[in-house]
Order: sequence, then structure tokens, then C-alpha cells
Amino acid sequence: MREYARIGVLFLNEIGYPYCSGYVMATNKRWLKEADDWNEQIDKYVANEHIDDIRYLSMLADMRPIYGEYALANQLKTTLYKKIAATFSLRSRMIDSVRIPFVPIGPFGRVYVERWGEKSGMVDIKQGGYVQLNHMLKWVAVQKQFIDAHSTFERLTCWYDENGCTQQQFERIKEALETFLYFRLRCSLEGTNLVIHHLSKEEKKRLKRALAVAKRVQRDARKWV
Repeated sequence: MREYARIGVLFLNEIGYPYCSGYVMATNKRWLKEADDWNEQIDKYVANEHIDDIRYLSMLADMRPIYGEYALANQLKTTLYKKIAATFSLRSRMIDSVRIPFVPIGPFGRVYVERWGEKSGMVDIKQGGYVQLNHMLKWVAVQKQFIDAHSTFERLTCWYDENGCTQQQFERIKEALETFLYFRLRCSLEGTNLVIHHLSKEEKKRLKRALAVAKRVQRDARKWV
């Protein structure tokens, strides 16, 4: 598996997915464990409740099998979801992961950009809006035990189907996610930072709507997670 991981990340890098600066990759020994070792590790993450442990739990919540004995991954994911949902003290940490990242929009719709340095005039699309929606829906999926919902859009659909949100909320969050993904793709060759003055008038309006939704999700996170 270590050799398979090495080849995989090498090929991904060659086609345009750069190596992770934080070394969160398949070549990291942290992600190469036997099933029993994974169960033990999950217990430690849940018990510690450190901010890094919450980050690792968040990554594990996204696991999906792509080859081999799918039952092993599905069983591990089921165990993970049940243990997180049953540990009430984790809830505040999960809410923090939604509410702490700053959404760069003011009460009157003004978009706040970086004022100084090489990122002057830019907005971080990933940390400034996408992460908040992604994390909220991920933790909702954990609480509701949406084991088979892998993507953010699948989690949103399951949540709506379970009457977790109104149709209006569903449509607004869906549009916001699509907007953030569009802008992330647009600036992907340069990172996650978007140059505001390069946007058209309609694109600016679209961005403001998405940021406003992310801000509202932050405000209501405690009600949903």
C-alpha cells in the first residue's frame, strides 16, 4: 500500500494536483493502518477532542472505498459516525469548525479583501465560504448517520429529504456551493485566492450571495449540528 500510495500521489502531482504542504497524503503513515488499529485510533481522536483530532475526524468522515473489500471501509465509517454522534462533548468543537473561519462579508454586503501584501485585493474562497458549508453538512451527516452520502451535495440532498432544511434553504445552500466551486476552479491554477476586481458585475453579485449564505450558516450552526 505504501508503494501504491507513492505512485498515486506522484501521478496526481504530475497532472496538476500539487503535493499537500501539510503532508495530508496517502504516503503519510498516519493513513496506513489495519482495521483494528483504525478502531483504536478513532477512540483516541474522540477521547482527546484536540483541535487537530477534530481535523482528523473530519478527514476520516470523508472516507469512501474505491477498491478491495468495501465492507471493511463501510464498517469503519459506521463505527466512526456512531462514536462521534454519541460523544456530546465533541459538538462544540464541531460547531467551532463551522463558526470560527471568517466569512469576508459585512452586514451591508461589502466584501472584505486582503488589504496588504501579495494577496492584496483577494478573497480566500476555500476558507472564506466553502469550508463553512462543507463542514456544516459533514457534521449534519454524521449526526444523522448519512453513511452512504459521500459528497457535500449528497449530504445536502439527504438532509433536505429528511426535512432538515426548507426548500428555500436547500436551494440557497446548493447555489452557494456551486458558486464557491466555480470560483475555486477558476482560480485553481493560482491557489484558492480570488482577485475581486477581475470579476464581472454579475459574478460579484453571485459571490456576495454565496458569502451571505455561508455567513448565515455560521450563525445557525448550533441549531443544526
